[in-house]
Amino acid sequence: MATEDRVHAEQLIKVHKKRLRLLELRLARHGDSADPSIEGEIQDIKAAVSDLEGHAPSDVITEARQVVRNQYNNDIDFLVADGAARNRRQTKTEETVTATAQELHSVKDDVIAMKADVENLKIDHLAEHRARAWGQRRNLSIGLGNLLLLLLLALAVWVILGRAGLL
Repeated sequence: MATEDRVHAEQLIKVHKKRLRLLELRLARHGDSADPSIEGEIQDIKAAVSDLEGHAPSDVITEARQVVRNQYNNDIDFLVADGAARNRRQTKTEETVTATAQELHSVKDDVIAMKADVENLKIDHLAEHRARAWGQRRNLSIGLGNLLLLLLLALAVWVILGRAGLL
């Protein structure tokens, strides 16, 4: 029942203060030409608010303060937990970025090594091509030399046979 009374008293105070503000604004706008009853009503409302606030038990005020403190502490705890979660996400993101950068450097090193291997293969292929061409020219030279020797040998045999009168 104390909670309902407290809530009811707070609602009354709120309504009275709202009406008080409106009357004070009206009095300020109209100045000396304002209805004199406005000042009386303002006095009555202030007395009612004072009475309502004066009758509020101190344990209700203490309870309200404790509720506010608890909410404040909960908000602080939430903000701290949220900040910690953000820090963990930030750290995880930074770790992921670092790992990705390391992986990219590794891939880059692999690509550079493959490029060097391809260049070496080109050089080896060119060397093989040159060696093959040189071997073919050498074989052709040897073949022509052998053919020339055979022709000379045949000519020598023919000359010998011709001198011997066998031809």
